[in-house]
Amino acid sequence: MDIRQFENIKQKIEVLKQKKAKAEGSIESIETNWKNQYGFTSIAEAENKLKEYEDTINKNTETMDTLYEELNGLTNWSLV
Repeated sequence: MDIRQFENIKQKIEVLKQKKAKAEGSIESIETNWKNQYGFTSIAEAENKLKEYEDTINKNTETMDTLYEELNGLTNWSLV
């Protein structure tokens, strides 16, 4: 390996370090935005939050169906 090849490799390493730092900064920015907007900073936390929302939707749908059936039983639809 001559000096030119060494300098070339050294320069490529520096460019890659800069790209890595920029990517890490972008990730931090995205995580901060997630935290501010949604209350979580990782994909795992997002998946947990999604599961919570799905459970809430299912529970509310079941409640709505029950209340609808109750309402349907209380209303004399032949008079409406």
